[in-house]
Amino acid sequence: GHKNYATYMQVVRRCLPPDGLFLLHTIGGRLSQARTDPWITRYIFPNGMLPSARQIASAAEGVLSLEDWHNFPYDYDRTLMAWYENFERAWPQ
Repeated sequence: GHKNYATYMQVVRRCLPPDGLFLLHTIGGRLSQARTDPWITRYIFPNGMLPSARQIASAAEGVLSLEDWHNFPYDYDRTLMAWYENFERAWPQ
């Protein structure tokens, strides 16, 4: 969860060689939150968190250097809709 983000970044830093690169590929939320919606927790990401850009940047500040940032909101929407359709189809089973 969010309370571990800074520790996570510190561990990444410790494991990287001096000129090493690290890719964080994640799904995030628009708002900084301490908890995830119960429906998301139950059906999509059990025990998961959706970090905001602010939470990620804050955890990395002074530990790692952000070199690039990409946001793909429209592609992910299509992915979620496909997951939802599959979920609905499989629910009776």
